[in-house]
Amino acid sequence: MMLAGVALGLAQLAKFTALLLYPIFIFIILIILIRNNNHSSGQPTEGKISVAIRYIGEFCIITLVSMIVINAGYLFSSSFLPLSEYNFSSHFLKSAASVLWHRFPVPLPYDYLMGFDTQMSIAAGGIPFYVSYLMGEHSLTGWWYYYVVAFFVKNPEPLFIIILLAGAAWLGNKKERPDQITVLCVWVPAISYVIYFSFCTHIPIGIRYILPVFPLLFLASGYLLNPFMLENKTIKTLLAVLAVVYLLIGLSVFPRYLSYFNIVSGGSQNGSFWLIDSNLDWGQNLPGLKKYMDKNNIREIKLGYFGRVDPALYGIKYSLAEKEPREGIYAISINYLVGRPYYLLTEDAKNLLLVDMNYFENYRKLKPSAIVDHTIYIYDMRNL
Repeated sequence: MMLAGVALGLAQLAKFTALLLYPIFIFIILIILIRNNNHSSGQPTEGKISVAIRYIGEFCIITLVSMIVINAGYLFSSSFLPLSEYNFSSHFLKSAASVLWHRFPVPLPYDYLMGFDTQMSIAAGGIPFYVSYLMGEHSLTGWWYYYVVAFFVKNPEPLFIIILLAGAAWLGNKKERPDQITVLCVWVPAISYVIYFSFCTHIPIGIRYILPVFPLLFLASGYLLNPFMLENKTIKTLLAVLAVVYLLIGLSVFPRYLSYFNIVSGGSQNGSFWLIDSNLDWGQNLPGLKKYMDKNNIREIKLGYFGRVDPALYGIKYSLAEKEPREGIYAISINYLVGRPYYLLTEDAKNLLLVDMNYFENYRKLKPSAIVDHTIYIYDMRNL
């Protein structure tokens, strides 16, 4: 319990999405208690109550330990401030605060809770800066199927086959079927995360939001290595082939993992049709741009780069790309080309210039002379 509480606290210090684990734990406990009650009708009521109390007590201990870890992560700064000190902006926390005593001492760091409040406000959607993109369309509220599409275009094909085999094995292998708690602890969190981000948030901007699902899927797939399963030579051979293909795909795209899209979706060169932002371009290809400039003897470039790292750190001499293309050589990030609003880092690397949606739309009509690592489009217009 102590270790579980520490792990839960550390997870929340890393990512607010770990807060979903609390209702997930409660749901799993309820399912276990209901099933135990149905399968032990002859057990005395006192015994059933004691089991329920034990589960609830363990959950309370885990919660308490996780809160201590969170406070420790913030060096216990501004903890236990009265609720009246907070000015929430999200509907969720405003509603929660409205039913609590205004002098209630909040047992969490002020910055932690206000950070969560900001994330909840953003997740509600409607903010132009966080406009979503999917299959050539933009939206301020997103699509319920965004993460389903992202999952199927951003992962290697062998993974889907492995997951299907694992699901069939879990359901079909009655002799070595996993126990109830294992099933709940693997599948309930995985399904819950997908449902929550698909239906309860409105800024789908990256498959990274459902990253917690992947370790759970890998755990589920590990069931295929059960000795009982490996007795079947066909399954053993198929798993070996899938593992080798998976490894080869990983090696073939190294180190361009962020911009990877599978073959079925059209490959990485077609990624901008499906998704952008952290699924494709997070400004990771300045080194690639520098190599392109050196190879083609380009001393200076007009840059529309999606990122905040100073290009000068990579030896790139640049000026900001204009909204209207003129004479010169331009390098424009794909996120801007499809219309994503963001910031441009000025030449002195001290200021950020906010660019609106479709700021670089006039470049879409032009044919790029090269594409650097699927994310930076080069337009050579020196002869204009």
